[in-house]
Amino acid sequence: MQAASGAAFNTGSGGSQPCSPTASNFYATAWANLSAANNNRLTGTSQSPGGTGYDAAGDVTNDGVNQYLYDAEGRICAVASTPIPGMTTMTGYVYDAGGTRVSKGKIAAWSCDPGLSGFTPTSDYILGLGGEQLTELGMDANSSGNTGMAWQHANVWAGGKLLGTYDDNGLHFYLNDPLGTRRAQTDSAGVLEQVCVSLPFGDGLACNGSTQDPTEHHFTGKERDSESGNDYFEARYYSSSMGRFMSPDSPKYAEKTNPQSWNLYAYVDNNPLSRTDPTGTNWFNVNGNWQWHDGNTYDGQTSNYNMLLKIQKTGEFTKDGAEKENLTLLGHGDKDVLATGTGYTGSTQFNMMTTPNGSYEMNLNLRGGPGSERATPTGGGNYQLAGFSGLQQMGDFTMKVGPGATATFNFNGDWGEYRANLNRLDGSATHFYLHGKDEFFTEGRTWTHGCTTEPAQTVLKTIFSLNPNGVGEGAKNGRLLVSVSGK
Repeated sequence: MQAASGAAFNTGSGGSQPCSPTASNFYATAWANLSAANNNRLTGTSQSPGGTGYDAAGDVTNDGVNQYLYDAEGRICAVASTPIPGMTTMTGYVYDAGGTRVSKGKIAAWSCDPGLSGFTPTSDYILGLGGEQLTELGMDANSSGNTGMAWQHANVWAGGKLLGTYDDNGLHFYLNDPLGTRRAQTDSAGVLEQVCVSLPFGDGLACNGSTQDPTEHHFTGKERDSESGNDYFEARYYSSSMGRFMSPDSPKYAEKTNPQSWNLYAYVDNNPLSRTDPTGTNWFNVNGNWQWHDGNTYDGQTSNYNMLLKIQKTGEFTKDGAEKENLTLLGHGDKDVLATGTGYTGSTQFNMMTTPNGSYEMNLNLRGGPGSERATPTGGGNYQLAGFSGLQQMGDFTMKVGPGATATFNFNGDWGEYRANLNRLDGSATHFYLHGKDEFFTEGRTWTHGCTTEPAQTVLKTIFSLNPNGVGEGAKNGRLLVSVSGK
């Protein structure tokens, strides 16, 4: 329970307290007790003084407001709530074969089996390849017996992020914070329609404006269920009122050196100001090929990579002997293409090696500008660019080269404006990079020794624009998977 975060903040124009809580009495009354000896389960909260209910698997069955039923896969399949005394409403969820929620509806009996519960759909979802909600269909009041479904809205996505929504009132655009939580909404003309505020763990959500929510996506872009107040995170459900997940994560994701990860209910190691939780759908190495599968485990493997850069050698060569490559940056699956480009590696003419085939990662958490560049002497008054294990933007830089002497360097001819080191999967740096090359445009050069050069830098610029918090998870937060393959 986030005892100090249960009220939304005012966003005034200034004064002594421009961001003060709207309900200060909450802080004096909210409380929570947990049992470290019982796997960090809550023994009681101000919301559930008599104790929070759990099943044998550690799933929350009663949070003091709602009751929950789970299916054999550990997913919430039914929610019972009592909005007013004496009136209980029950909602059921239906999932597809891959475990993604595809429908929500009313139920008459407490069961996960739609045939036994009397499930009647109230919302159906058309999903994209990455499991994102593209279209929602709702109950059509004009249909016979109110059993038909009608279009409610369609969502617009790019790079796994929700950009806008079409509904009966037109097109709405979203202005999100760096973590993907909607903070403002405009119409197609750019007129402000709505402003939303909430606290770090997503609680205290309040939206004010001239229109209702076109879609239910809010906290870090996830769907918030009106019947429970929980957020649908695909792999699990998240309770913003408690600041934790409704189900525990697998113990294998607990890191010995990170005590925050020992609480398997915790949301992003209790660091919601700078991190988000991914969907739990990742890239796995299957028989030497990286494949996209639901969940954090597949075929006995565990993966924390949720984005992939493919560098594929073509077997074709340029006039100076460099092998041509195709670059593809992927998000949620092979069809979620974020950027493409053309690369070159090695040179048969100059006896230069190509980038070795294998799996690497880029560290998006480590970034530097021209001020981070260093030159090292190679003899005869010559210098070469020193290594950098993260992402680096290149340019002019000045450094000391001797007693009382400085020199200005620029390596953009060989390296271009951007470069990214191909780390080993253990995080250590290599001598191999993905980089640009200005000399491609000035002299037509394509060769590079052991690296991959992308002169146009389309993929490189896209990588530099990514928010590290949305790339990778757990120990691989901020790490982009790279696969180099070919002859």
